[in-house]
Amino acid sequence: MLHEQDNFVTVKKKVRDKYQIHLEEEVALTYQWPERMLDLQWKQTPPIDVVDDREVELFLAICMDIDDLPLCLTVGNDVVERYRLENESDSGEETDSTN
Repeated sequence: MLHEQDNFVTVKKKVRDKYQIHLEEEVALTYQWPERMLDLQWKQTPPIDVVDDREVELFLAICMDIDDLPLCLTVGNDVVERYRLENESDSGEETDSTN
């Protein structure tokens, strides 16, 4: 269970502990507005990445008003990398394919 005073490090640790995810495994945390709150224009919006304390604070604040807002978890080095690359290309950012 998440608490209002939790920060990004705490949330990631809680997720890793709950699902027994090793530190070597990449983890991506995201959330998305419930479909009932999105109009047609926004239905294809990518998930919101939770990457720092500010995003955790925002997510927790939204959860106080919206009961059905799940924190989504992507696990695995290859899977998380693919998610990040797809998210960058969806947002119009250029990716460096030389790595």
